[in-house]
Amino acid sequence: MLEGFDLASRDIGSQSDPYFTVQCGSFNWNNRDRYILDDANPKWNEYISFPVTFPGSKPLIIECYDYDDLFGDDLIGSTTIDLDDRFFTPEWNYLNEKPIEQRQLYHPSTMLSQGVIEMWLDIIPQNDENVSRKVWNISPEPKQEFEVRISVLGCTGVPQMDWEGTTDAYIRAFISDDSI
Repeated sequence: MLEGFDLASRDIGSQSDPYFTVQCGSFNWNNRDRYILDDANPKWNEYISFPVTFPGSKPLIIECYDYDDLFGDDLIGSTTIDLDDRFFTPEWNYLNEKPIEQRQLYHPSTMLSQGVIEMWLDIIPQNDENVSRKVWNISPEPKQEFEVRISVLGCTGVPQMDWEGTTDAYIRAFISDDSI
């Protein structure tokens, strides 16, 4: 599980505090203890591994929740993946590296998407010694400091706004700190 985008808010007056769960048959996993405070675009970078049996695997259910300490957690949305369908689809099996997926989250109360999760899914046979058991490094890139420089070399088509027929033009620039 890599990250979420535009997750619907379930808090009044602030963004949700998202975390997600993974269920497949008797396997249950959640990262509730690592919820992300007030973020509609969380970066989870979580690696989850669990056993399944084919044919007959149960569906993989991913649910995204809003953590709430007082009134109970609220479901933001969920997505379901049919693992049997994936495993027995030749086109998917022929891919050496599985693609990153963006999956819509849906809540039972609406047909509208409640956000998107970005993830990828790989199915590796446990008894095949020829299959590489490479675990991908999905840790986030370290933060780095940069200097941003903007050079305005000219300006055309600026209307004359002063009563003298001139304009005292100036430039203002803003950098959003939402991702900091």
